[in-house]
Amino acid sequence: RLLNIYHHSEFKVTRLLALKIIRQLISYLPNYNNDGSKELIEKFLLEILHSVSASFSSQQLAVELVTELIYVYRTVMSRRSAWQLIATNFIFNSITSHLNLTSFHSNDTLVASICILGGYIDPIGLSSIVQVAIDQETNDESHLAMVIDTESDTSFYFIQYLNETVIELITIDRLRVVVQVPPPHLISLPSVKASIDSILDAFGHFLQLHSAASGSLMFLQLKRRSLSVLFHLLQDHKMVELFMTRPYASLIAHLSMPDSLTTAIDPCFFSKVFLEQYSLRLDMYERSKQMIDNREDVIDELEQNNMSHHSIVAALSTPTSKYNGWKPFASKTEIDMWKQGRIGSNRINLIPLPITAARTQVFEKCGQHHQYRGRIVLKEEYINGSFPTFIVQNLQMTEGKWYFCVKLNTGDLVQIGWATKGFTPRIDDENGIGDDEYSWSYDGSRGMLFNNGTFRKQFNDIRWQKDDVCGCGIHIDGNNTNIKYWLNGKLLGTAFKHGTNIPRSTKKCNLLPHGPATRFFPGVTLQHRNSPP
Repeated sequence: RLLNIYHHSEFKVTRLLALKIIRQLISYLPNYNNDGSKELIEKFLLEILHSVSASFSSQQLAVELVTELIYVYRTVMSRRSAWQLIATNFIFNSITSHLNLTSFHSNDTLVASICILGGYIDPIGLSSIVQVAIDQETNDESHLAMVIDTESDTSFYFIQYLNETVIELITIDRLRVVVQVPPPHLISLPSVKASIDSILDAFGHFLQLHSAASGSLMFLQLKRRSLSVLFHLLQDHKMVELFMTRPYASLIAHLSMPDSLTTAIDPCFFSKVFLEQYSLRLDMYERSKQMIDNREDVIDELEQNNMSHHSIVAALSTPTSKYNGWKPFASKTEIDMWKQGRIGSNRINLIPLPITAARTQVFEKCGQHHQYRGRIVLKEEYINGSFPTFIVQNLQMTEGKWYFCVKLNTGDLVQIGWATKGFTPRIDDENGIGDDEYSWSYDGSRGMLFNNGTFRKQFNDIRWQKDDVCGCGIHIDGNNTNIKYWLNGKLLGTAFKHGTNIPRSTKKCNLLPHGPATRFFPGVTLQHRNSPP
């Protein structure tokens, strides 16, 4: 009856609801002999594969129904039932037969099979479960909600929060889809372990095919979707070990690295970011055939770049959650967008303030992959005065959110913060960043904030130690401008907020001494005590 409703109802919402109920019930349906259930379920599973594949060319099926059909199939594959092995075999047969070792042949179940195994990006649609962006003022965690309706302009959605009856019209940029049914964990499925090798090999060899195998857009789309499946498969350590025994592993690893990385890289960055780059590079990489023919040279180059077997295994086994959403690499378009509100050179060049406060020898190179002269060595012969300040040359921020961090080579006095025009420390006055009305800082060695005055016992009087990392962020947004601090990745709190009292004081904070046009630059002041660096 539910299948009949799904097939014949004129209303999308009704069909969607029928599928959701089927998803919860189908695994409990027994396989009795001669009652027709086996034929019914097999027909429905094949219908899902055909319908999902056809939707990417004809687009006759609503995206919400496509997503739910994929969820139904994933549920059947993931739950132990009379139908689990049947559903799994349909997928395995489709992929191993049509993503074969020598050429590419698409069929009317292949796209769906790849989507079910992880090559599908869930769109926002009716009944989607979404995370709503956090309230940046209160630092509340994100809230779960369901999309209950859409505007004609698909950048707006009506949502209802799951824990309350509040309905809100919200823009798409504040929403993130929650995948309700993740791809099946293949290596845990019963009776298919012997087929895992063939699945991995099918994807591995397909990703090496040049576009000459097929000039269609579908070929390139399948290549991108196959990379998503490969990334999902490699979240399991056993799958990574298996992958690294394959001859195509070194090639995919090599082609996935950006051209700019000519030196050794952190293997933790060898992740989905790199694998996605490969999907577009292979077809335009002039050396691809040469690299396939000279696989031994590829392996040698990987080893020279410290990309050993064990380092790649460890990297691919590291969950992406480790990076807390930070992107180690980005496109030029993304970087240009994020640089809005930044004035100055792309090159980071530290200088003392005033310029006579220290000699150039005070700076040493630091960093593993992006080296620059950013380590400050406090030796007496390099320093003039006892409280020098250092800033980034010709760098100013006018709007947006900006962050920098400092690794502390000492647990002594260090004032870290932001300044604006008017901050002019002198060698002989021992004033640093935060010691006037044009600068703001925090010193974790004393638990103090500074802004033309001293404010004690901040952030529960936490004290930093040598080798700790202090982060300092500013949000430049008119009257909402504020400065926050972190210690070793943990948020300490908001130190300064324009127009409000500085914590544990009655003094109003003025972060806009030059009005809305105030520009900011980062700075650090360190105490020199004739001690080792």
